[in-house]
Amino acid sequence: RSGPDRGVGRWRRERRVAEGILGALVLGAVSCSLHGHRSFSLAKASVAAPIAERPNFSGVWKLLRTENQSPFMQSIGYNFLLAQSAFLARVTQTIDHLGDEVNFKFESMPPLCPTRQSLVKVGAPETPMQDDAGREMLLIKPCWNGTIFFAELQYVKPRHDLTIERYLEEGLMVEHVKYPAKNTQMRRLFQKAS
Repeated sequence: RSGPDRGVGRWRRERRVAEGILGALVLGAVSCSLHGHRSFSLAKASVAAPIAERPNFSGVWKLLRTENQSPFMQSIGYNFLLAQSAFLARVTQTIDHLGDEVNFKFESMPPLCPTRQSLVKVGAPETPMQDDAGREMLLIKPCWNGTIFFAELQYVKPRHDLTIERYLEEGLMVEHVKYPAKNTQMRRLFQKAS
């Protein structure tokens, strides 16, 4: 085409792209705001967000490696010796993920804490849990942010306010825990066993 018709076609294409971007931002903001997620960031929004398929975390996942685990553990009150030796634990998470419900079974060897199970539901105000050493935590207002399963995470005694993200990266399941008040974070990367 030439002349004014060509300009109209281009305008329509640009409008569809702009509507897609706006739709992605609105869906992301509404999805998280409905579940009380207060830190939605436009920088994290993506045009592909409404198209991207949410991961299914079902399976048996074994801890492959950690990043910044020892300093992070010290920041939430673990003593130096326990924080330094934490890498020796063999951690397994068995997950049954169906829609907006994720059932976790946590095991560690040596067993610092008995096997724990938690059923997490998207939008639940809080879900009581325990970490690998048995310390009480609350998972608060879990929601989906695109392909990332996000929640606030609060240690009960002593209190520490964290966030946790669970997502897939290069075939591994990542638990990414952040402690904004102390400007630190840790990642645990799990490999699927079955």
